[in-house]
Amino acid sequence: MSLSVVMAVRNGAPHLPETIESVLRQSFDSYEFIIVDDASTDDTPDILANYERQDSRIRVLRNPRRLGPYPSANRALCHARGDIIARHDGDDISPPDRLAIQLEALKSDPDAVLVAGAVERFNVEANVADVTRPPAWQPLLEWELLFQNAIAAGAQTMFPRVVQGQPVFFQTKRPYAEDYELWCRLSRMGRVVSPDAVVYRYRQHCDSITSLHRVDQQKCAVQVRHEYQAQFLRSAASAETTVDLSRFWNLRGDRPLGGRVRAIGATFAELRGNFLGYVDARYGPGSRAVLEKEIAKALSDRLGYWLYRSLRFRDARGFRDLLAMSIDHDLLHVCGTALGYCASTLRRRLS
Repeated sequence: MSLSVVMAVRNGAPHLPETIESVLRQSFDSYEFIIVDDASTDDTPDILANYERQDSRIRVLRNPRRLGPYPSANRALCHARGDIIARHDGDDISPPDRLAIQLEALKSDPDAVLVAGAVERFNVEANVADVTRPPAWQPLLEWELLFQNAIAAGAQTMFPRVVQGQPVFFQTKRPYAEDYELWCRLSRMGRVVSPDAVVYRYRQHCDSITSLHRVDQQKCAVQVRHEYQAQFLRSAASAETTVDLSRFWNLRGDRPLGGRVRAIGATFAELRGNFLGYVDARYGPGSRAVLEKEIAKALSDRLGYWLYRSLRFRDARGFRDLLAMSIDHDLLHVCGTALGYCASTLRRRLS
């Protein structure tokens, strides 16, 4: 199988040499490296031209005007000659064995349509780093995609150029979060494989898209989640409910749930039931039973957390509705979890 590494970059001069070097130093070195310069106005064009002269694997395409990250990535995909695509961003780093690990994972499963892997998020200025891993079990991964981009960074992925007879491209109706949409789409078409090894180092810095366009990126992600959830809902759910469901499941307790608890509970119940039916049909009753148990345990944990948060916010209505919702979901465990959070808060205050 031939491999194309594709990357789009705009004004990435500060980190671009380190990024390119990390790709050129891969232990698997038989690939083409297509880089699209999205009309950069800094030293990016000179840096790319220099590397293109030095290494014949590199092909540089320059947009005459700014197109954005996903149209630029699609332009690279149009020019890719490889059977397999490895994504990359212009400010991140690939460990030396990334391509070898992901290629082996892709070859080991004939039904694989996406290879992810562990991602190390690092911030040089703050001298901090942490590792995130997508769920290795696909039914759980697809469930988590209903609430967040569980694949993580996005550019750490590898996938076949053509899936089910159709070339793979990003949608371009949103300026951000289209990688999230593609992972949701591909997960419905075949196997997602996630090696345990760290295959990508995601740089956090003040000039990244995530930092500069965080609000717009979050709005686009909400739209992707809303579309993905709608596939498992017979009744219409508002974008507001999508946001509330994501906050509920991801434990984002910066503000109370208030009068939204009943709507969240009703939509969640429908989403869970229909998704479990999908898992039963695709993966079998055994997988459904395992996932149903995992969701039940996770739901009890979340109800306990939100019961605690409603006490902290003095949200009487939310507390009553959460307590009523908990009666059918191991009330003893829910209350114990809430008391555990209360005890931890008290210990922190006393220390």
